This record gives sequence, structure tokens and C-alpha cells, in this order.
Amino acid sequence: MGILYGKTGLLERMPPYQAAVTLISMVTFEKTHYNTLPYKFEAGTPHIAGGLGLAAAIEYLTEIGLDAIAAYEHELLR
Repeated sequence: MGILYGKTGLLERMPPYQAAVTLISMVTFEKTHYNTLPYKFEAGTPHIAGGLGLAAAIEYLTEIGLDAIAAYEHELLR
């Protein structure tokens, strides 16, 4: 589970890194036409449990606060 974040123009010019049904909108003998964003980079069955876990992790980190996490990490590294 992860997140791909990038500028739309750059993501549109990038080819998918692997093949799957949702990545392709049409195939001819001459060319493969890739789907539009975000489907172009979604290979395979969605990882629903991972998405729920990622949402819970983001909520947890938001509650703690990124400043508090950075301060704690700084103390650990001293």
C-alpha cells in the first residue's frame, strides 16, 4: 500500500510500470492506449484493507501532530 504523488503533466507522460486490465483503455495492433489518471497506475485488485489501514495511520499521525513527531525524533537522535 502506498501513495503516488506527482504533477499531473508528468504523471500523464509517464508509462505504467506494469501491465493490468485497469491500466489499459484500448489495444490495437499498432499501439496500446493507457487509461487516464489515476487508473493508469492502479495495477491489480485494490488493497482495501491496506487503504483502511493507511487512512487510520494518517488520522493517528494527524492527531499527534507532525511537529510533535519531529520534536520526538530529534530527541531520539541527540
